[in-house]
Amino acid sequence: LEPERFGQLDAEVVGPIGVSPDGTIVVFVSDVDDFGIWATTDLQSWTQVESPDFAGPNLQVVGSIAWGNAGFVAVGKDAMGAGVWVSPDGFEWTKVQDDALLPEEWGAADMYDVTAGGPGYVAVGSVGFRGPGGPGGISTENAGDAIWVSETGYDWELQTVDDPGDGGLLSVEANPATGRLIAFGGDHWYSNDGYQWEWVDRTVPLGGPPPGSRVAWQGNVAVAGFYDSAFSLWVSGDAGETWNRIDHEHPEFDWCGYFRDIIEVDDHFVAHGYRAGETGCNANLVRALWIGTTEE
Repeated sequence: LEPERFGQLDAEVVGPIGVSPDGTIVVFVSDVDDFGIWATTDLQSWTQVESPDFAGPNLQVVGSIAWGNAGFVAVGKDAMGAGVWVSPDGFEWTKVQDDALLPEEWGAADMYDVTAGGPGYVAVGSVGFRGPGGPGGISTENAGDAIWVSETGYDWELQTVDDPGDGGLLSVEANPATGRLIAFGGDHWYSNDGYQWEWVDRTVPLGGPPPGSRVAWQGNVAVAGFYDSAFSLWVSGDAGETWNRIDHEHPEFDWCGYFRDIIEVDDHFVAHGYRAGETGCNANLVRALWIGTTEE
């Protein structure tokens, strides 16, 4: 594998990346003052997108982006509420105005992840006020699980809110072959349509992928990864019903490493993230790319 570098974006942190079927790529980036959007159709020339619907520093954060029937949908934080922006092509963006993004009874909301699934799009996050103590900086005392559903990307329904205390759902993925959805947070939620959700108790420590896990699918085989007490890689052969953990002492992994994302390409699973450098886990981590198959 010989990676090729196509250029450098003017930013300190590269955030979520979205890809359309025609090959348009959208990248959200951030620096100390603001965040921006870059788009390309050929990987050679990049356009910095200017949009009045993305306002100044510390007001908005984009955490995830997905392609679906309305085009690109980006989600995150917009002042005290959840933020949603829609673009048909990655270059022109519209901010969604919807009461479901800031439920009055909760006072605050945040979307962490979105996927194309269910009736169109499914997003997950939290309602309630954020604070230290929980996964992703979410207070475990006053934030609840939240799931939003939309057919068009513009009109959203707050589908499921659990009792306060679970800290929010951090990631959601849809099996492209079956449409089955899995949402990961302090608990696991499963759905076949985005409307009816089944809750799975994760009170047993390390009983499955941790909050924030990313998932890739190959039929009923699911591979999920992130980080809990150590490098966390999980495999399911029954569409996510049960999970087996891959030993983090495998020579290709480090206990201090973690995944940022994982996808399935041509019968292989490709993941990127971080692992220990030459001086071990006590020094800075280095970027890493892993490739695996279900035969190993």
